[in-house]
Amino acid sequence: MEWTQRAEGLMFRNQMNAIVYVMDKIDSAEQLENDWRFQLMSKQNNIIREGGFGIINIVVPLEQNMPADMRRLTDLMGIKKEEVP
Repeated sequence: MEWTQRAEGLMFRNQMNAIVYVMDKIDSAEQLENDWRFQLMSKQNNIIREGGFGIINIVVPLEQNMPADMRRLTDLMGIKKEEVP
């Protein structure tokens, strides 16, 4: 799941837990296919869906253009560039 209004609503209004993977930038689908951390998130997502756990996975680039009424997840979490793998 990307950081969208739906994800924001699930985390903050519905108070769901989230596993967040912040990437420096996402250039292509091929980049995601070759990233072992993204693949791990994908497998976790399947397990979470099957088990009905109240957790969502979010993959988000460090810099993301957002609508005016939404803040970036990285800003909300206080994530800095040097902390991103």
